[in-house]
Parts: sequence; structure tokens; C-alpha cells
Amino acid sequence: MTKEPSNIIAIRSRKWIISALLELMAEKKYDKITTQNIIERAALTRQTFYRHFKSKDFVLFAYIAQLYEALVEEVNKLEVKTFYAVLVVYFEFWKNHRDFLNLLNKTEFRYDPIECYHTYMEKILSTVENQICSEKVDTKYIQSFMAGGLGNIKNTWINDNYQESPEKLSEIIVTLLGEKH
Repeated sequence: MTKEPSNIIAIRSRKWIISALLELMAEKKYDKITTQNIIERAALTRQTFYRHFKSKDFVLFAYIAQLYEALVEEVNKLEVKTFYAVLVVYFEFWKNHRDFLNLLNKTEFRYDPIECYHTYMEKILSTVENQICSEKVDTKYIQSFMAGGLGNIKNTWINDNYQESPEKLSEIIVTLLGEKH
């Protein structure tokens, strides 16, 4: 029997912990889930949990980070990066991950969208920020404005049960900002 390299074991343990939390979130409210629940569901030790995460919040943030990394990859695949095209990819991505978004809503997990994804929004918006604002405005303000706005529009979309298409939402945002696509 050969021993798995430790990084493979670490990756597997992190994956099991994340999966355990997501399974538990399908069963009960986020604030009722304990670290012990996650450890038991993942069939790992407390030591293993704390080797990888400080708390259950960090487990969830790690999963959200994985999603945003995948979103950045999708945006980077665009041949022509217009603001409208980036928005369509953004909303298509979240439409494809609506089970997770619904899970967050169902478990009443509240997070600061800017804190959770500011780094990723920076990567996504850096390719189109000159299309967002024609005047010379400090990038941090553009990114903060867009991160907050997109997060709130996404939340409204979730609460409206995804009634609008990603294209329609993108048109609305582009129109609000006085841009053309």
C-alpha cells in the first residue's frame, strides 16, 4: 500500500469539510450548525478541521472563493470583453449555481458581499472598468460601487426567483449606468 502525498490528503480533507458543511446547510439554519456537526459529517478529527479552517465561516468563504475563481475563469474565456458580455457571464454563472444561492438564502446566512468577493470583482472588472466610467475615477471606487451593486441586484434576483434572464439583467445594469452594449 502506497501512502498518498500529504497535499492530496489535505485537498481531500478540505473538500470533505466543505461538502459536509453544504450538506448540513441543506438540513438546518447556518447559525445552528456547529463545528462538531461538520467534523462528524466529514468523518474527520477536530485537529484536521482546524488545520485547514479557523471556523465554519472560513469553510463557507473557501467554497465561495472557489466559485468566484471559476467565475473569473469564465470571464477570462470571453474573446471580446465588453461590460455587457461580462455581466451576462456573471449572471449566467450564478444562474448555474442557483442551488447554492438558494441554500444561502434558506439557511439565512448573511455575509458582506464586498468582503467576500472584492478581490474577485477586481479581477473581473479590471478588464472593463474604462467602459463603466468614462471619467478618470479611482479604480477602488468603481470596483466598490460595482461589487455592492451587483451583489444587491443578485440578491433581488434570487428573491424574485430568477425571473429575469441574465441578458435582461445585464441590459438593465448597462441602461442604469447610461452605457450601450
